[in-house]
Amino acid sequence: MNNSKSNNNNNIDKVTDKGMKLNWPLFHILAVFTILFLPLFHSKAAMDQTLMPRMIALCVFLALMTLAVLQKDIFAQLDFSIIKRRGIFPLMLLYFIITLFSIIFAINPTESLFDVVRTLIWISMTALVALIFLQVQQFRDWLPGYVFVAAGAAFTIGLVQYFGSGSRNDVMGVMSNINEYSTALLLMIPFICYGIYRYRWDGKLAGILALLCIGFMIILIRTRSVWVALALSALVICLILVFFPAKFGLGRLIHRGLAVAIIAGAAAVVIVFSGEPPEDDSSIYGRLRSITDLRHSSIYIRTRSYDTTIEMVKDHPLTGVGANNWKLRVPEYFAGRFDRYDELNWRRPHNDYLWVLAEKGIPGFVVYLSILALILYYIFSVLFRTPTIEERVFALCLLGGFISYLVVAFFNFPYERMNHQVYLSLLMGSAVAVRHRLGACQPYRSRRHCLLVGVPVVFLLTAGAVYSYSATMMEVHIKRARAAINAQQWQAALPQLEKARVHMRNICPLNNPIENYMGRVYEGLGEPEKAAKKYRKGLTRFPMHVNSLWAIAVNSHQRGELDAAAEYFEKIVSVFPGRRAHTSLSAVYYEMGDYESSRRALERIKNYKDDEEIMRNIRALDRLIEQNEQ
Repeated sequence: MNNSKSNNNNNIDKVTDKGMKLNWPLFHILAVFTILFLPLFHSKAAMDQTLMPRMIALCVFLALMTLAVLQKDIFAQLDFSIIKRRGIFPLMLLYFIITLFSIIFAINPTESLFDVVRTLIWISMTALVALIFLQVQQFRDWLPGYVFVAAGAAFTIGLVQYFGSGSRNDVMGVMSNINEYSTALLLMIPFICYGIYRYRWDGKLAGILALLCIGFMIILIRTRSVWVALALSALVICLILVFFPAKFGLGRLIHRGLAVAIIAGAAAVVIVFSGEPPEDDSSIYGRLRSITDLRHSSIYIRTRSYDTTIEMVKDHPLTGVGANNWKLRVPEYFAGRFDRYDELNWRRPHNDYLWVLAEKGIPGFVVYLSILALILYYIFSVLFRTPTIEERVFALCLLGGFISYLVVAFFNFPYERMNHQVYLSLLMGSAVAVRHRLGACQPYRSRRHCLLVGVPVVFLLTAGAVYSYSATMMEVHIKRARAAINAQQWQAALPQLEKARVHMRNICPLNNPIENYMGRVYEGLGEPEKAAKKYRKGLTRFPMHVNSLWAIAVNSHQRGELDAAAEYFEKIVSVFPGRRAHTSLSAVYYEMGDYESSRRALERIKNYKDDEEIMRNIRALDRLIEQNEQ
């Protein structure tokens, strides 16, 4: 009997050793791919060089990692109770179901596929991180090292771009715009800070250097949302350290120093924002002062976008407008809020919370907030329940990173971007893994049940990879077609657009339906009837697309279809009541002999009484109206 027990214990030790040998490579593969490789992966052939290519890479990677996890030897060493018993994953599954359900209410269901795949990646990545981090005890010590390297690469690329172009707007790292780049830098900071705390002196020096590089770049490129996020997360962390110094082993000197730092920071804020605004609002001080200036152009435009989104939510409070369909419905609610044509091409509301609320309604919004709130609960549970200072410090770093993400999501769109979702998953998965270790859950290793979940996930991720590849190829063909159109090489553009049309996406990253490009090509070829047909088809994808509406209105006018031209110009005016749209509408009514409607179109122009040309036309129309009445 004793020999039997001894043999069993030996077998357990062998299996455990084997499992650790299998789990370590899984962690390093995960870290290398997500932290080092993915931020550099892009395709110059695509219109958006990073979004869809990285979605392809993530879908393929997660599918392969899921298969690896389900492999018998590895599966036997993983504890799936973290997936089964942590409430975060049922909530995330419910959010995925709501995303699928919202497609019913989308005017363009094809465009919803992007959000479905993005949500699938977010859930799969978070589950994989939690599962692997639970089994690899050293993940907290290894993870910062990878982020140090990623920070150095991001800093080097950004610095070269800044001094190479001389413009902050050209600093994108290997991202798609400056906001994405600065947010990516911000989300590295919590892991770097933990590495500085945890490592020995050589590691500390490397971490401090990485932190200084990131801080320098964040200041240099002057992204205000990142500054606000960094300030608020630092404030929360300092307050926790001040009120609970014993939990983190702080001495009296450091404790008092933090209290003084909070007071000094508050005083600095008062001084900065009570002084006279600088003449150069693009300077560091100018950007800082503009944070609270609601009249500043970029902030004013954002607030009008928020107002527009709220109007949309009022019309669709329960169902939303459908996944990834905000951009297609938002022109209906512009109501003259935007004065310039370049303000019309909104692809997201620059507020992730309003974005979710508008597309998935109140149920989706509540579930999304519940997911975020539960992660905060996990982090605070670790902060106040774990017996080790190291885990408390790690939880404090996670809290800072998570708060930073939540704040940035108020002003930008990390919800859309693959890199930011990966870092969010790293934060969430880390919090779930550390919290799960506090409980005494029985390990769960039912391979049959896990296969019932895992196999469909692999299938869905594979389908997501196919979709992402198809969407990327659509961008490649449209990019080539745009180059041909700009060169007026109509015959060269048409086959590229035909190839783009067969892919699983019908709106390009610039918010144009494929048929809008085809209509322009047929106009260039001298075939206005075919052009009109394509423009109308494009409107079935994007009903209030201003470019298509304008093209059809002009096309109809040129072919003598004045009623149709007036109809489309009226739609344009409802979206963008600019001077040109009103004068074009007035001209069409004039040709129709409807002088009263022509006059009303001119009177709808903002400040029309100050425009001498408009007033001269109104007086001429008044004379024609009087003649008709006589």
